[in-house]
This record gives sequence, C-alpha cells and structure tokens, in this order.
Amino acid sequence: MKRIITFILVVFVMVSYINAMTRSGDKPAWVNKGEASLNAKRSNDSYYFKAFRMEGSNLDILKANKSVQLSSFIGQYNQIEADAETEITTVSGNDARTNETYRAVYKHGLVTDVFYARLVDEYWDFDNGIYNYYVLFAVSTNGKEPVFDEFSTSTSYGLGAVAMSVIPGLGQMYKGSYLKGGLMMAGTAAGVVSILLCENQRTDYMNKMIQQPQFAKDYNTKASNWETARNIAIGVTAAIYIYNLIDAAAAKGARRVIVKKTNGKNLSLYPLATPYSAGVSLTYNF
Repeated sequence: MKRIITFILVVFVMVSYINAMTRSGDKPAWVNKGEASLNAKRSNDSYYFKAFRMEGSNLDILKANKSVQLSSFIGQYNQIEADAETEITTVSGNDARTNETYRAVYKHGLVTDVFYARLVDEYWDFDNGIYNYYVLFAVSTNGKEPVFDEFSTSTSYGLGAVAMSVIPGLGQMYKGSYLKGGLMMAGTAAGVVSILLCENQRTDYMNKMIQQPQFAKDYNTKASNWETARNIAIGVTAAIYIYNLIDAAAAKGARRVIVKKTNGKNLSLYPLATPYSAGVSLTYNF
C-alpha cells in the first residue's frame, strides 16, 4: 500500500516537473508539422506556403540569405534557368511583426518572369554553437500577382484545447506539448488504476471481516488503510485532472499561423523600378 501511495505522489511530482521543463514557448507548430496543413487554410490558390531550414554559426548571415534561398527555390520549382533580382519591401505589421514582401525578377533571353512572396513567420534555436534557422513564406503560384491572405501568429488556442482536455492530455497535445500531454494522460490513467486497486483491496478485507469474524479487528485496520490509500489516489488523480484543464486553458501552446481569408480582396505594396524612375506600386485587388 505504501508503494502505491508513493507511486501516486511520484506521478504528481513528475507532472509538475515536466510541465515546468517543457513549455512550448514561441516555437511554431509549422516547424514540426511543416507547411502542408497551412495550405488548406488559404482562401485561394494564387499562392502556397513554403518553409525553409538553414543552419550556421552566424544568425545574421542566415537571415540575410533567406531571400537567396527563396529565389533559388522559385527558379528550380518553376524550371527557370536564370538568377533572380530580388526586391524587398518592408511594412510594419499589426501584430508588431515586420511584414516583408519579395518581388523576384528572372530575366532569361527575351522573357521576364516575376514572382512574389511574403514573409509569414521565422524561428531559430541555438545548439552547440550552431543556429537552426526556420523561415516560412507565402509564395505566388505563377508569374501573376497573388492575392495574399492576412497572416498573424498566436500562442493561444481558445476553447478548443479546453474541450479536448476533457480527455486528459489531448488539449496539451493539440497545442503542441506532446510530452506534457502524454504525461497528463499517463498520470491520470495511473491514478484511476490505483483507485480501482485500492478499492478492490478494501472491499476484499471488508468481505473477510464478515467471513472470518475472529480476525475482524485486523481486517478492519487493513481495510481502513486501503481506504486511506484510495482517498489519496482520488485526490491526486482529481488534482492532475483539474490541473490538466487549467493548463489547457491558460498555458501557451506552440506558436501557430492564423490565416485570415480576404475573400479575393488584397492591398499589395511592391517596389517599382524603371530605367527612368523608381518608386512604389500600390495595388488593390477586387
């Protein structure tokens, strides 16, 4: 019985510890899942999401090279055998993030192809002297000006995570915290098993009290001990379950990209250059 109580308490301590050590922070969900799931959220097919990963010892160089990585991919993807001249327009976003729009111009012979892209999100981590840099773009599907949706990021998952956490751990997994969610699920399951085991032992000794009245005092003591263990198991399991609900509602999840459909309307700002002048082109698509 003491082993069972100790096991229950250890499980509860482990849940608390893992919760403290496995905060999702701002790590984006698309870093682990890729960009495929985001493509289903687009309002139109004039663009698609594309993620890149680069690594190196200098973060500034990695960031500066993202336009090279982008233009190289667009050229290969569209089978264009020419280097691109990439122009970048920077606009402050509504969520305190910088929106960068890219215009890649490929000149090959008498043909000029123009593709557009928009920076959606970026993330980096540092390990053993090496930066892992991840960047997500929205890229035009062809040489025509795309109708980009509005992009923002958030670590909040609303009531969906709370609803899923009715089954312990699912809310955390939905928010990208798989280790924490798995421990919540295992901890609750272990608690339920402990409750059933303790109750079974308590009932068994209660029956023995009736069957063997000469040992009633001893059996009653053992039954009381198992009842105490059962109550502790109930309390710890309930605490884990309630904690699971609170965590699903309040804790930050993996940073996610929110795609707000524009229904075909889009305000675009691109650099414009000719042999005689330079400026900015402002276009509104209906």
